[in-house]
Amino acid sequence: MPDRIDITSDNADDIADDSSNNSADDSTSRSAGGNQSGIWESHIDRGAACVVLISNFRRLQFFLVLCGDRRYSLRGGDVMPDDFLCVFCGGPIEGKKRRSTRYCGLECRNSVLAARRKQETLKNRNDREKIVKVHADWLTKFHQELLSWAIPEAGGYQLGLWIGEMTYWFPSIPDSAKVRNTLLRTRSRHSFFSLEPFEPPAVPLIAQYQIRFVQKIPPHPVLPIHEELPRKWIPFAVPIRPLPFRLRGVPRDLR
Repeated sequence: MPDRIDITSDNADDIADDSSNNSADDSTSRSAGGNQSGIWESHIDRGAACVVLISNFRRLQFFLVLCGDRRYSLRGGDVMPDDFLCVFCGGPIEGKKRRSTRYCGLECRNSVLAARRKQETLKNRNDREKIVKVHADWLTKFHQELLSWAIPEAGGYQLGLWIGEMTYWFPSIPDSAKVRNTLLRTRSRHSFFSLEPFEPPAVPLIAQYQIRFVQKIPPHPVLPIHEELPRKWIPFAVPIRPLPFRLRGVPRDLR
C-alpha cells in the first residue's frame, strides 16, 4: 500500500498548476492537430485548384498552337523545331524548319491561300451588292445628271481624281490585264463607265471627282469639254488594285 499523501495548501497549488498545464498541453495538441488538419484540407483545395488551372492551361496551349503561336507546344516548355504543328491540319512539322514555319507542306499552305482568296472574293462581292442596294436612289439621280450633261455623241464617262500632281482617271485597266471588274459583278474591257446601259462608278476613295465623257464610237476618244462640269461627290468606294499612287497622298480637302 502506498503511503498516504497529505494535501497541504502548497501541494494543492502544485496539483492545480499541473492540471492547468496538462489541460493547456491537451488544448495545444488539439489545436495543433486541428491546424494541421486545416492545412491538409487547404492543400487539398489548392491541389484541386491547380488541377483545374493545369487543365485550362492545356486547353489554352492547344488553342494557341492551332492559332499558330509558336511560343507554346502541347508538350509544354520551349518549342523546338520537332514540336511545330501545322496551323491548318494540326500535324507535326517535321525536319529542320525555322521558328516562323506555319504549315507542314505546300498542300496545306496552298489550301489556306485558296480559302483566303475565296473569303476575300465573297466579301468584295457582298460589299458591291450592298453598295448598289444602299445607294440605289443616288445612282438613279447621278445617271440622270450624266445624261443631262452629256452630248449626243457620248457613250461613256470617266471620273478623275486629283492626286496632288495630276488627275488620275477611272476606270483604268492595268497593262498586265485585259479586263476589269465592274460594280455590277461583270467584266468590261473598256476604260470608261457606260452611259447606256448605265454602269455605276467604281472608285477607290470617297471623294470629289471630275467628270468627262468619251465617244460612243471606237476607239472611244475623250470628247472635248466646252464647259467645265461641276465636281461630283462619290459617296462610296471599292477596293481597286493595283494603283500607281498612294491613296493617302490625295489632298484631304478633296476627300
